[in-house]
Amino acid sequence: MKNALLFSQSFVGHRQVYIFVFVQILQKLGYTIYIAGNFKTKLGSTFYFDRLKDNENIFRIDTSELAGDGV
Repeated sequence: MKNALLFSQSFVGHRQVYIFVFVQILQKLGYTIYIAGNFKTKLGSTFYFDRLKDNENIFRIDTSELAGDGV
């Protein structure tokens, strides 16, 4: 099984779009996807993340409690 880790310090604005596009490409290539970042930050819109939330091949790793948000 192939795995991909997508990390972003923040998911505000266009970063969600980038993650969404990468997820679509990686899924077509057969990857299991791990999205890491601070998921406790309040976002103005979660439109793209909402479209990914029910996918069982996508896992979220919340780095908000790690030193430096996991960086």
